[in-house]
Amino acid sequence: MGNNPKRETVFRMKRFEIVNRDSAMKPGTDGVILGAWASAENPRRIIDVGTGTGLIAMMMAQRYENAIVTAVEIDPTAADEAEYNFSRTEWKDRLITVKGDFAGFVSFSKFDLIVSNPPFFTTGHPSPDNARAKARHESSLPFRLLFQQSRKLLSENGRLAFISPTESEDDIIYTATMERMYLRRRCTVTTVEGKKPLRILWEFSLNDGEISNESLCIRNKMNLFTPQYQDLTKEFYLDF
Repeated sequence: MGNNPKRETVFRMKRFEIVNRDSAMKPGTDGVILGAWASAENPRRIIDVGTGTGLIAMMMAQRYENAIVTAVEIDPTAADEAEYNFSRTEWKDRLITVKGDFAGFVSFSKFDLIVSNPPFFTTGHPSPDNARAKARHESSLPFRLLFQQSRKLLSENGRLAFISPTESEDDIIYTATMERMYLRRRCTVTTVEGKKPLRILWEFSLNDGEISNESLCIRNKMNLFTPQYQDLTKEFYLDF
């Protein structure tokens, strides 16, 4: 099935493993940060939009023991691997895979948390590999669609959480305003102390309210993981 023998095929966390042999995108730091940061008060239903091989969905299932987590994935190869990964966890009965486009996702139930590590490349040419291009290029999941679908699916006090490049900030704020969703938390992410932030973690809701502004630095000037980052991810990474 197109295996690449040179790539790492198993991503190991404290309480689960992710097999990643065939899908276009492998698990990474952005997904781990988002999965550890996104929050809701005692959520019962959660959606992971564009789950890939299931990293964030499994993190949600680990963090929220009463939640049913629906993982939506448009790429069939990635969806199959996510389904396999879910079957090997202690939370397999609470992890549901939906193979298809989030644009066409319909549910009679409302969700308390929608989380997504969406595609990033909004300009330039996508990767020549079709599956990888779809996974990484914003045309497959524009922010407007994410907001529009979230408005339909969120419960009254539900939250939408996702991560983006810093250069998408103006577009996200404008789109959220147009779609009548309100910023509640914002966290800038810096890879190394002293450098400019490259990512922003976002949390929006259907209701206006106080905004929490946060910051996260992954490594200090000695290139060691910061206590803040270790504290955020300690329930997942083997080394912390």
